[in-house]
Amino acid sequence: MKQLISAALATILASGAVNAQTMPEKAYRIETVEIERGEMDCMIFGDGPKSMVIFPGLSLKSVLISSEVIERAYRHKIQGYTVYLLDRLKDMPDGYTLEMMGEDSAEAMEKLGLKSVSAIGYSQGGMILMHLMIHHPELIGRALLGSTAARPSAISKRTTARWISIAEKGDAEALVTDMFKTIYSAPFFKKNETAVKAIARMVSPNDLRRFIIGTSACTSFNLYDELDRVKCPVLVIGSNNDNTLGGASSREIAERLGCELYMYDGYGHSVYDEAPDYKDRMFRFFNEE
Repeated sequence: MKQLISAALATILASGAVNAQTMPEKAYRIETVEIERGEMDCMIFGDGPKSMVIFPGLSLKSVLISSEVIERAYRHKIQGYTVYLLDRLKDMPDGYTLEMMGEDSAEAMEKLGLKSVSAIGYSQGGMILMHLMIHHPELIGRALLGSTAARPSAISKRTTARWISIAEKGDAEALVTDMFKTIYSAPFFKKNETAVKAIARMVSPNDLRRFIIGTSACTSFNLYDELDRVKCPVLVIGSNNDNTLGGASSREIAERLGCELYMYDGYGHSVYDEAPDYKDRMFRFFNEE
């Protein structure tokens, strides 16, 4: 795999709809971190002296179901790093907010002994990462914000309202179809369209409940006015064709931070899965330090 792996693409691969090569013996481990609010799973791979933490985006299924695929996708770029992919709280309570996600992630990182890490946040994971950059600056040394937003936009409000409505009806196939059409470019969706029904069969009522809670958290947060508190180096990468949050959301973060920005054309919200040079661009930024 040349692409980075998002929660959505990991689910495609787990369904068997995309042909993944036979995986070697496990080169990762899963640790469960006990925090005050419950438990969070963390995938750990690599053995370098530097620490990198990945905060994945919103998903219907945990990205950790495709841990082997994720490790393989990053394997040849992580020399010098130990990578921690931090999943969400296992049992999300009703009313679980992005602030709560951020605080739980901070507690988990502290339990893992992590500080001043290189961090990657995709989509909702970027929102969590911005919370940490603002409220727990000692935890983040450098940050990449991929296809994310500091506050809801008109585009994101329409997207989240539509997804919540479909999920509340319990129509997993319609939800997966809408999500993949929204987050990916038309050519990528067409190539992987056969995955939709396979993924929908994997979605449980509890998955839908968690999705509704997680999606609802994206409707009521606002970190924009606090971004001037961020002190670490930041790279923002987005897509001008982002139909989920809108490319303007990436641009306004970079403008507010005064940081480096790169915008792709021709790819969807999940440009981190589609653009073949995304990973190279990302690691050039982290290796500048």
